[in-house]
Parts: sequence; structure tokens; C-alpha cells
Amino acid sequence: MTILLQTAPWLIFAAALLWLHSLRSNNLGHVDILWPLHHVMVCFGVCVALPQLEWRGILLLLLVAVWGIRLATYLAVRAAGRSEDRRYTEIRANQGPLFKFTSLFIIYLLQALLALVISAAFLPIVEYAGPWRLIDSALFALILFGLLYEVIADLQLSAFLKQQSAPGQRETQLLRTGLWSLSRHPNYFGEWCFWFGISLLALSAGSWFGLVTIGLVSWLLLRFTGVERMETG
Repeated sequence: MTILLQTAPWLIFAAALLWLHSLRSNNLGHVDILWPLHHVMVCFGVCVALPQLEWRGILLLLLVAVWGIRLATYLAVRAAGRSEDRRYTEIRANQGPLFKFTSLFIIYLLQALLALVISAAFLPIVEYAGPWRLIDSALFALILFGLLYEVIADLQLSAFLKQQSAPGQRETQLLRTGLWSLSRHPNYFGEWCFWFGISLLALSAGSWFGLVTIGLVSWLLLRFTGVERMETG
């Protein structure tokens, strides 16, 4: 646990820097870009803190880094030139003029705390020193599946939105091809599979952190930042 807490200052520092930027830009939309990078920082911090890194740790760090950097880049490109997300505009309106200061705590530091708690599942996976097992292969395959599924879904959505913005193109309300023909939110399904694999790996290493991780990720995807926001948007 001490190793995990040692990564907290990194997250706080990154959150504080981005909060200072929000005071200048008056836009909190970039906080979503920091979310996946928080997890990358925790995973990297946990891995470098151990005297010896097993193959599980190396593979986990590689997958989390690819997931986090890819998602942060995707969100940054999508947000470029856009106004502030309506979630933060609504919170800003409800909180009043002091929100520019309280946002440090209720947005940036709270996000960092949630990321740290969710990333707690990394620690038992990296620390586990037992021999490689069949379940390790199966669960890392699930993590990779979730990552690829999410990437493909995002690429299909980006192509669809680009097509919709082309001159003379007739607007279509919903994307109903590719992975989007199988479910309404395949990108969130891929995200969930990614974290489900990580959670099960932590559980297989004997840690209850896995239950906390998949519980929080499921709540965020279904009730807070994911499906419910998209359905009501």
C-alpha cells in the first residue's frame, strides 16, 4: 500500500497544473484527457518502485501505457476547438463564482483520488511473484481484447462523424454499422472488458482490490461519465 501511496504526489501535481490552466482557459474539458494518464502514472510508479519486475508487471505496464496514451490522444483530438463539455458547464452554473477555486477539489483532486483507488488493482498484479499460470494468459488476453475492441469502436465512430460533417452529406442520427451494430456503446464495453481483466488478475493474485476496481469502473461507465451521460445528451 505504501508503494501505491507514493504515486499520489504525481497525480496531485498533474491535477494542480491542469487546474491552473483551467483558470486561464475557463474550460474544464481537458480534465478528461488527464484521466487515463493518471492510471499510467500509477502503474509506472508501482513498477519502478519494486526491486524486481516480473513478466506480469512488464506486460501490465505495456498494456496500460498503450491504453492510457491512446485514449488521452483520442480525447485531446476530439476536444480540440470545442467548447467546454456541458457536464462542467452545468456544474459551474450550480456552484457559482467560487467554482474556479473549488473545482480544484471537487473535480481535479477528486478525479485523481478515484484514479488512484481504481489503479490499486495494479499493485497485487505487479507484486505477485508466483509462476506464470494459464489464468494469467486468459486474463491478459481479455485485457488485450478490451483494448482492441475500444480502439476499433472509437475509430469507427470517428470515421462516422467525419463522414457526417462532409459537405452535402445527409445527416444520420445513429451509427449502426461495425461494432456499433452489436451494441449502443461498444467503446464502453471494450473499456469495461479492459478493466474487468485487470480486476480478475488482482483477484487471482489474492487481493480484494479487484472488486473495488471493477465496481468503481462499472459505476463510472454506467451512471456517471459513460452510458447515462450519452443517453441523456
